[in-house]
Amino acid sequence: MLKQIISNINWLIKFTNGKKNEFIIWPLLTILYTLGTVILTSIISAYVVYVFSNTVSYLRLVFLLLLCFSIGLISWLNNRLHTKMFWENVYLRMDITARDAQAFLLEPYELSLDEGRQEMRQTSIHYGFDDDNSGVAMFFPELIACLSSGVSLVVITFLMSHLSWIFPTIISITVLSALLLMRKYTKDRNYLNQKVEDLYLKNNYYNRIAFSDEASQTIRLYNYVSTMKEKISNSSRKIEKVENQILKKRLINTLSLQTLTLIRMVVVYGLLIWMAIKSRISIESFTFYFTLCANIELLVTNLWKNSRLFLSANADLTIGRKYIDQSDKYINSNKKIEETLSLNPISIEFSHVSFKYSNSCQYIIEDFNLKIESGEHLALIGKNGAGKSTLMLLLMGYLKPTAGKILINGKVENSARRRTRFSTMFQDNIVLATTITNNITIGRRTQTDKLKDIYRKTELSKILGNTLTGETVLTKYINPSGIELSVGEIETLMLARMLYKNANAYILDEPSASLDAIRENELYKTIEELANKKTVIFISHRLASISLSDKICLLDAGKIVAYGTHDELIKSSNDYQQLYQSQSKYYQEGEVL
Repeated sequence: MLKQIISNINWLIKFTNGKKNEFIIWPLLTILYTLGTVILTSIISAYVVYVFSNTVSYLRLVFLLLLCFSIGLISWLNNRLHTKMFWENVYLRMDITARDAQAFLLEPYELSLDEGRQEMRQTSIHYGFDDDNSGVAMFFPELIACLSSGVSLVVITFLMSHLSWIFPTIISITVLSALLLMRKYTKDRNYLNQKVEDLYLKNNYYNRIAFSDEASQTIRLYNYVSTMKEKISNSSRKIEKVENQILKKRLINTLSLQTLTLIRMVVVYGLLIWMAIKSRISIESFTFYFTLCANIELLVTNLWKNSRLFLSANADLTIGRKYIDQSDKYINSNKKIEETLSLNPISIEFSHVSFKYSNSCQYIIEDFNLKIESGEHLALIGKNGAGKSTLMLLLMGYLKPTAGKILINGKVENSARRRTRFSTMFQDNIVLATTITNNITIGRRTQTDKLKDIYRKTELSKILGNTLTGETVLTKYINPSGIELSVGEIETLMLARMLYKNANAYILDEPSASLDAIRENELYKTIEELANKKTVIFISHRLASISLSDKICLLDAGKIVAYGTHDELIKSSNDYQQLYQSQSKYYQEGEVL
């Protein structure tokens, strides 16, 4: 367990962002405060007796006041320290929360879809850093409280040993016995609490069934009333029996602790009184040691309470760090790669690519081969579930091929590098709760001239008009005065976002799914005008993009069932003919597909 505790301390220190020394000084100062308060209060008590047992002088009274002032000052400083470190601990939890988000965003996309892994992440969040009762929130405060109480008890025992070996012996025996009794009581109480919770679960079920309208007819029909009454009565008696056991355990534990306290007080205080009567110690020393021993009970109670909470926090933190620890390799391997400086279009080739999820035996894509020439516009069409989006996730490096390879300009590139080459426009467009400019640049350096050019090309400046600017905040999530854009305006904003990124190729994955046929056609024409010098892939189950495409690839169940130009496929592919004929009338009539 000690190894685990040290490991967790080192793990938390990594997230202190240069404030490591503060988290080291914090326990030292808290220990000094607790110990100093115990000793100073004992000294003050002894000094009061000394002052009033002798001739009272102003100098002695001033010194007494200084001692009292010092306790007040130390208490004030400790409160300031406690407040400061409380917030530092909050910031620590926030940093770890941010690290969790970073780990989630940088781990392989396939892992983010795995239910088991995401369940592990949610468990880690819950136990590790979800709230003020989580492992991270409780770890340092409870550890420091344990250390301060423990050190104070050791020092008191050591100071008492100067009088007689009996004092440290009786203090050690009674304190350790009290801790063992508290440990046993806590274990028994947790077991009985779980037992009574299970019984309440059954009892609540019986009561719910007994008084529900749905079950009342069945209970009457089969004369089940007496049986149900017996079950409720038996369940209630069992609950009462277990709760009596809990009460009995509590009483026994309380009496045992009080007995140990009584034994310690009788022996320690009795021996102190005897030594004072026999003049073995002065009245001032008697007062000092008497006051010192009065702190033992509170320190023992605090030590047990804080140690129990600390061990719980340590166990929670061990669970809570599991997800982040496993994701560190992805964080370290995903160093930022600058966007490509060359804006030339690229060629793309899928060579014998197959893909299936790790927990599945069925291939979504199998032995897929396709080459897209540099500057070519390809329409990737097919019904929902044909494998179109999966292919694009493979292309952009979010998924890793089970077999085969993907070539860019005839070469294999790693996933991070491939992602810099593409700019995308998706079906589900995310409008961030920030300014229009930030929604377009997405964290990239704002280039004013480039931004103005994109505003002009996409006609976004017309949408903004005279009332809105690039600094206008969108959505009302954060700013109540934020602007809500229409569906068409959002599509234009997403087009501007796609064009702002330096990219060699554009991927448009169902970007017009929420638009009617006429607006969809207009959007694709705008895209064609702005992206005519790039490699472009249109993904859709609708056919608005075919007139803009050099080639059309029809997919079904992860396989190419037709490939060629529109004219070629109309003549050679029955599947394409049926799909085209079923949709073309909507575009002619201007209806929504």
